Amino acid sequence: MNLAFVASRPTQFEAPFFRFVATIETGHHLQVFYLDSGLGYRDPETNCVGNWGIDLFAGYDHHLLDPADPMRDFAGWLSAGFAMVILNGYQGAYADLVRLCRRNHTPAALRLDTVLFNKSRINLLLRRLLLPHVYRQFDHYLAAGNASKNYLEKMGIAHNLVNIFGYCIDHTLFASTQPSPHPRDKIPVLLVVAKFIPRENPMEALMAFCALNRKDLRLIMVGDGILGPALSAYANRFPWLDIRFPGYLPYTQLAALFRAATIFIHAAKDEPWGVSVHEAIAGGCRIICSDRVGSAYDLVKQGKNGFIYPSGDINALTRAIPDALSLDNNLVDETNAAVISAWSYLYMWNELLLAAARCTETGSISPRQTNPLLAKALRAGYRSRGDPF
Repeated sequence: MNLAFVASRPTQFEAPFFRFVATIETGHHLQVFYLDSGLGYRDPETNCVGNWGIDLFAGYDHHLLDPADPMRDFAGWLSAGFAMVILNGYQGAYADLVRLCRRNHTPAALRLDTVLFNKSRINLLLRRLLLPHVYRQFDHYLAAGNASKNYLEKMGIAHNLVNIFGYCIDHTLFASTQPSPHPRDKIPVLLVVAKFIPRENPMEALMAFCALNRKDLRLIMVGDGILGPALSAYANRFPWLDIRFPGYLPYTQLAALFRAATIFIHAAKDEPWGVSVHEAIAGGCRIICSDRVGSAYDLVKQGKNGFIYPSGDINALTRAIPDALSLDNNLVDETNAAVISAWSYLYMWNELLLAAARCTETGSISPRQTNPLLAKALRAGYRSRGDPF
């Protein structure tokens, strides 16, 4: 079975996943398409050029669509026959792509990380009025996590049309079993890895640490952005506390920091997913997240590997720090291991295959040419993997 994934540009999250699939898969194939190379891409929130330290193009089949006419280029590829095309959005060029898939009777799946907690009632009402016709163009839906599944349910999408396709990470890079040049020592380290911008709200973590006023703890704040000067100025008011700002670090250097940290704090005001939470768990950290971080609802098990607190409640965040420090080490390790197992590359790949199988069987866009032999083979494949179809 052939699957296609279309994204605007390569990222440090998806490229290792694509390599994993290319390495382990012999019976199916994933072809990746990009609308742009992403070379020299600047994050619009920080104006920084990404420094991932990994090759985003090596080890998997990919194709950069012709920027002069991406639709014509992609139409030629559709003749190869894809069981499902995954689109990483529904606006702009993606809107033309889904219409192209419909004309070719090729199932299309929408991958999204939209959540409810950052939407007002008016916004949700408008979405329910204006977006159903957009969503109905798709055969299937791939949610980043359960917070996004809840959003899709609110939008009237049937549960059996939704699978999970999260922003997974390379566990081997962040694994806490690997040696770290900054091993955990007698000083517990609290780690923040964030864009220094209002949306990610690093000031809340800094204020909570200062309010705790403990000289036996260390806070490391990794990142860059417009709030950098304000964060430094606030930290300077507490010269007796151990607060460090290493600046923006390449992606591959973050793993060592996660493995050295005791607690990872993500105090974002609006984070539909939050990959850094997953990275911190793979590094063996206890987690403290605001309730405006989408991944917290899947990855943080309250009182076992961390805590979720109400965004904006600095007192609650301050109290959560000693609570997280007092968690049983074995319980944290066991919980983190279970989370990592449940959110692995293999799990995500199986979710994509299951979604494609459902598209093939249901043929939700009419007319649809269905291949009953392929559908039967897919079901057999899932049973051989031990996954319910």
